[in-house]
Amino acid sequence: MVPDTPTPGQREALSDREFANRYGLNPKTPAVWRNRGQGPRFIRLGRAVRYRLADIEAWLANGGEEAVR
Repeated sequence: MVPDTPTPGQREALSDREFANRYGLNPKTPAVWRNRGQGPRFIRLGRAVRYRLADIEAWLANGGEEAVR
Protein backbone atom coordinates (compact mmCIF):
# COMPACT_ATOMS: atom_id res chain seq x y z
CA MET A 1 0.00 0.00 0.00
CA VAL A 2 1.30 3.46 -0.94
CA PRO A 3 1.20 6.10 1.84
CA ASP A 4 -1.02 9.14 1.21
CA THR A 5 1.52 11.64 2.46
CA PRO A 6 5.01 11.76 1.03
CA THR A 7 7.86 10.79 3.27
CA PRO A 8 10.99 12.96 3.50
CA GLY A 9 12.87 12.72 0.23
CA GLN A 10 9.81 11.90 -1.87
CA ARG A 11 8.89 15.56 -2.41
CA GLU A 12 12.29 16.66 -3.63
CA ALA A 13 10.75 17.96 -6.85
CA LEU A 14 8.03 20.59 -7.06
CA SER A 15 5.45 21.40 -9.73
CA ASP A 16 5.04 24.97 -11.01
CA ARG A 17 2.22 25.57 -8.54
CA GLU A 18 4.11 24.05 -5.60
CA PHE A 19 7.21 26.07 -6.46
CA ALA A 20 5.17 29.28 -6.73
CA ASN A 21 3.30 28.65 -3.48
CA ARG A 22 6.43 27.76 -1.55
CA TYR A 23 8.24 30.96 -2.59
CA GLY A 24 5.27 33.34 -2.67
CA LEU A 25 5.17 33.76 -6.45
CA ASN A 26 2.29 34.19 -8.85
CA PRO A 27 1.41 30.65 -10.09
CA LYS A 28 2.26 31.68 -13.68
CA THR A 29 5.71 33.06 -12.86
CA PRO A 30 7.67 29.76 -13.10
CA ALA A 31 6.30 29.14 -16.62
CA VAL A 32 7.12 32.71 -17.68
CA TRP A 33 10.67 32.35 -16.36
CA ARG A 34 11.07 28.98 -18.06
CA ASN A 35 9.96 30.43 -21.41
CA ARG A 36 12.44 33.30 -21.04
CA GLY A 37 15.32 30.99 -20.08
CA GLN A 38 15.31 32.35 -16.53
CA GLY A 39 14.66 30.73 -13.17
CA PRO A 40 16.01 27.51 -11.73
CA ARG A 41 16.84 24.40 -13.71
CA PHE A 42 13.83 22.19 -14.35
CA ILE A 43 13.12 18.69 -15.58
CA ARG A 44 10.35 17.36 -17.79
CA LEU A 45 8.55 14.15 -16.97
CA GLY A 46 6.39 13.65 -20.02
CA ARG A 47 4.34 16.85 -20.15
CA ALA A 48 4.90 17.60 -16.48
CA VAL A 49 7.57 20.08 -15.38
CA ARG A 50 9.30 19.67 -12.02
CA TYR A 51 11.88 21.68 -10.10
CA ARG A 52 14.32 19.81 -7.87
CA LEU A 53 14.75 21.47 -4.50
CA ALA A 54 18.54 21.27 -4.90
CA ASP A 55 18.29 23.18 -8.21
CA ILE A 56 16.05 25.83 -6.64
CA GLU A 57 18.49 26.25 -3.75
CA ALA A 58 21.46 26.52 -6.15
CA TRP A 59 19.62 29.14 -8.18
CA LEU A 60 18.77 31.12 -5.05
CA ALA A 61 22.38 30.86 -3.82
CA ASN A 62 23.41 32.30 -7.21
CA GLY A 63 21.26 35.34 -6.43
CA GLY A 64 18.33 34.15 -8.55
CA GLU A 65 19.83 36.10 -11.42
CA GLU A 66 20.49 33.45 -14.06
CA ALA A 67 19.14 30.02 -14.74
CA VAL A 68 21.38 27.20 -13.59
CA ARG A 69 21.57 25.09 -16.76
